[in-house]
Amino acid sequence: MAETKTSEFAGTGRRKTAVARVRLAHGSGKVVVNGRPIENYFLTETLRGVVLQPLNITETAARFDIQINVKGGGPAGQAGAVRHGIARALIEADANFRPTLKSNGLLTRASPGLGSASSIASANRKGISAAPLVQTRGAFAFVAQGF
Repeated sequence: MAETKTSEFAGTGRRKTAVARVRLAHGSGKVVVNGRPIENYFLTETLRGVVLQPLNITETAARFDIQINVKGGGPAGQAGAVRHGIARALIEADANFRPTLKSNGLLTRASPGLGSASSIASANRKGISAAPLVQTRGAFAFVAQGF
């Protein structure tokens, strides 16, 4: 069976409850999110920086046109999901990017940190040690005093 080279690469990214479907095609660096330019969808420079991080790290920002469909979550979760999807699509385009992207932590779905009461309960169910009470609730930690 003959292998065919595709000029379009797909990646799915997830962060919290947001899901992004990303398509990379060789082009001039145009990024479209849900039918709108990235500047009109992600309004802050910080969120745009998060989205474009994989392209900046691999120095491929001007090589690909990117079409993104994202849904669910809030702006920060969506930006993280898009970043994850772009990183996965870049690996499809060129497997040599994998070590660079992995060392920068762009290939793992970011899990929520341990910090809220609900995440402590979740951590207990999973068998993960949670942060001490003094950090999460602002209450005093129990200290045994030997009198």
